[in-house]
Amino acid sequence: MGIDGVRRAKISTVKTMTCPKPHFVLLLGLVFIMASLESAVGAATNSPSSQTNQLSMVISAEGLVERRARGSAEWLAAKVNDALRDGDQLRTGARSRAAVRLSNHSV
Repeated sequence: MGIDGVRRAKISTVKTMTCPKPHFVLLLGLVFIMASLESAVGAATNSPSSQTNQLSMVISAEGLVERRARGSAEWLAAKVNDALRDGDQLRTGARSRAAVRLSNHSV
């Protein structure tokens, strides 16, 4: 009770949301820009032109060995050092064999 005999309610303070600080907004913007740049660089390094060193290769061919490029219907004779890309096919005839070095350098 107050001095005058009236019961007074305790007033609590309510915290209001404030605008973010300018340096926080700047930091958040920089993080967004860096994430965008990283994804752009990642996309550029995964492009087909940058994957030329990640091809599989015919390292040995004996007898009838043929390859077919992805999306093609024509089979061509495969020779040593022919590059094989994702989706290409390789086949051998009777009593023939081939060895391929995969993009991870296993044979």
